[in-house]
Amino acid sequence: MAAHELLHALTETLAAFADPMATQPDRVAALRAAARAARHGSLEISDGGGQVTVDGQLAPALALGEDAVMRAMRAHGIRRLVVRRHAGARDIAQLAGLLARQPSGSAAESGVALVRELDELRLWSVRLVPTEDASDAPLPDAVEAALKRLVGVNGAAVSDAVQALVSALTDAVKRDPAQRARTVAHAIARALVDAPEVAREAVREALRAQAATVPILVALADAVVATDERTRQDARTVFEAAGPAGPQGLVALLASASTIRQRRRCFDALIAVGGAVPALTAALFDAQWYVVRNAAQLLGELRAEEACGALERTLHHADTRVQVAAAAALEQIDTVTARAALQTMAADQSPEVRRIAARAFGGDTDGAGGPIAPGAQPVQRLIAALDRETDPETFLEQIRALGAVGTPDAIQRLLRLVSGSAHPPQPLAARLAALDALVHARGSAAVPMLRELRQDRDPAMRAAARRWVSSVAA
Repeated sequence: MAAHELLHALTETLAAFADPMATQPDRVAALRAAARAARHGSLEISDGGGQVTVDGQLAPALALGEDAVMRAMRAHGIRRLVVRRHAGARDIAQLAGLLARQPSGSAAESGVALVRELDELRLWSVRLVPTEDASDAPLPDAVEAALKRLVGVNGAAVSDAVQALVSALTDAVKRDPAQRARTVAHAIARALVDAPEVAREAVREALRAQAATVPILVALADAVVATDERTRQDARTVFEAAGPAGPQGLVALLASASTIRQRRRCFDALIAVGGAVPALTAALFDAQWYVVRNAAQLLGELRAEEACGALERTLHHADTRVQVAAAAALEQIDTVTARAALQTMAADQSPEVRRIAARAFGGDTDGAGGPIAPGAQPVQRLIAALDRETDPETFLEQIRALGAVGTPDAIQRLLRLVSGSAHPPQPLAARLAALDALVHARGSAAVPMLRELRQDRDPAMRAAARRWVSSVAA
């Protein structure tokens, strides 16, 4: 359900970007709707073998209009589109802008160009994968020779045979980078199946000791998220043999990554492999800010509840970029503990952190599904933050949070915001948001107030009050 809601919002955004008659407010409204939808779920569309899947489920017929995204993907030679949960409006805007373009050259050329441009924008939450054909080419001769040597090895020659395979693979990766994922994954997977047990154990030990060189680890990271199912399965076999050392190696690779493409490779591979939480939690204490940021982002993607304590400490990191990543991760984890940690950041110096903190108010439920309001101290902290807020978007988010809280103090503050005689005077957007929040909090009990607002001096407030009276009464 969340995926199709996001797909619909992405379709509307794509239409707004593709239509030359669309205004900037039209595009902004579509982007905000898409960003709201992304708070509730992610989206992955794949197109292969004549079949379209949405979040892994076969989608033989998309709803009217939603096929516009699929048509844009095919026009640009895009096989897979991913929008991660909590993707921001900026990232979605970049994605929609690229897909709305007219293809340049062939579909294959256009797809490669779009993916390269998206990578250069250094975005984490959206991804495009160009159409690729899996290669059935044989392994390089030197790799085949090393495999045959390993399969027939015995006794003291095992160590030399394993090293010969590592050397052959390292050389093959350098000679043909385009085939590195398939070559490395298939060769090591074959060694783990065909070689005698003593040799298989030596290969597993080499993987656990991270004796494989960085180029081989990079190739395995590519392989585990390859478009070719056989390559993916071979890579998973290799990582299973490596045990905890596999995720640790990927985290180390993440720390040394210098480009967005390299970071995304590690990011996606860690998600596919699993078992990465301990290594990523340890990375939160790294001296390099970007390592901490990357680890926090991935812990959020993994919904790693056991990392909440470490992420809460990371909220106070010296670098604002890290603080935002830690806050976003806790929002994705979305447990009572995570929300409580975020609520303490309601008055943080970063507007983005304050917005995330505001969204953490409300949402807790008891065993019967009823809402549980935060304690008095967090609510007072939110109200105090709202009274000092200078960022318009954060101000609206805090108003919505007061409606979700619904305590007497929150209601009183919302009533003051709605009032046409408030001092200082409130902007219309704030009054409308406060009205929505009050109705959300009070339901039918808000009807008397709504009837009074039908006489408000502002026509937009009068219209909103009339709509709410009809809605609540129904």
